[in-house]
Amino acid sequence: MEWEQGVRMRNGRAVALLDSTNGLFKSGFHVFIPLLGYVLCKDVLLRVDETTLQTLVTKDGRDATLSIGVRWSIRDLRALITKVKDPEENVIDVVRGAVGDVVPTLTFDQLPTDLSPAVVKAAKPKLHGWGIAVHDVYVVNLTAAQTLRIISDGGSAPSFHLGAA
Repeated sequence: MEWEQGVRMRNGRAVALLDSTNGLFKSGFHVFIPLLGYVLCKDVLLRVDETTLQTLVTKDGRDATLSIGVRWSIRDLRALITKVKDPEENVIDVVRGAVGDVVPTLTFDQLPTDLSPAVVKAAKPKLHGWGIAVHDVYVVNLTAAQTLRIISDGGSAPSFHLGAA
């Protein structure tokens, strides 16, 4: 099936990637010794995850609080299981890091249109070799944040300063 891949495991090692093009689901005679190994199958369908909220400062000095949606899929199950422990968390962490790199280079008004392609471009090289494909990222939540800073010299009562949005 095109929506599944398998990995033939032998003695704890990933021996071969199996998919619809190389024999996993084809009919015929397949030699397999069950005491020495097993086949790990997993669907490779599109997955959608969302990052937690991040507050970052844009190029024009505004505080932006945003969360990002990520559409991704498994491209190579063998690479994934041999290099990544928790793929969902790793994809989210890489995208959050890319957002942290990209947001300071854009103005607040550019975020809805220019953020997504720049984050995909920044995230893809970091995921290279993991068997993961990021198809798209998109802004789920975006708001201009006002910050409240509490300033105290230690002895006197603290003063509160409301930052500009």
